[in-house]
Amino acid sequence: MKTIQIKNFHIPTFLLESLQLESEINETEKLIAHLSAKMTRLKEEAQMLDIINETIKQFQLIVPKAYPEINDNTVVKEMLEELHIANFESFDELMELMAEILFRIYFSEGEDKVFDAKYADYFDRKNCQALAANGIFITEKWMGQLVRCLNAKDANEDMILHNLTPEWLWPRCFRMLLELYKLTQESINNKQNGKTTSN
Repeated sequence: MKTIQIKNFHIPTFLLESLQLESEINETEKLIAHLSAKMTRLKEEAQMLDIINETIKQFQLIVPKAYPEINDNTVVKEMLEELHIANFESFDELMELMAEILFRIYFSEGEDKVFDAKYADYFDRKNCQALAANGIFITEKWMGQLVRCLNAKDANEDMILHNLTPEWLWPRCFRMLLELYKLTQESINNKQNGKTTSN
């Protein structure tokens, strides 16, 4: 009986190389997708930081102009001055602190006193709860719009904030809204001057 020899068939080198290349391409595509997602995330974080920085800058600018009495409110003055060194991880954190600063300005004296101008730890929970029960609190929506206004410096955005402002807040924030409108007017003038000089 004749013995049959089984030949060893080898995968041709070019086929091995093409399989290896295909594998490398797949890995590269995964890496590119990962890097692309990371770049998008970094761009979003950079944009967020830019908006946070601009918000802080403009807030620090308009609040002392609107409320010169904060010179006697050492707690608010210090909080306002230290805003730019706080490490905010989100807009919510920034808006929460800005709302607290405004609330400290509005409710640091009188019968509705919740905070104290000299003592940061003072907090009248009972008064705060009574105010909240009467609808006296700063909403996240209002604060979010204030942030947009501080960044956009646009009359349409200011009008949205105007329309969102509850009745109780009007007499308290009116001077700040005026400063915000001045900021918008300065921005409009700068844009017009920019157009004039570029012609």
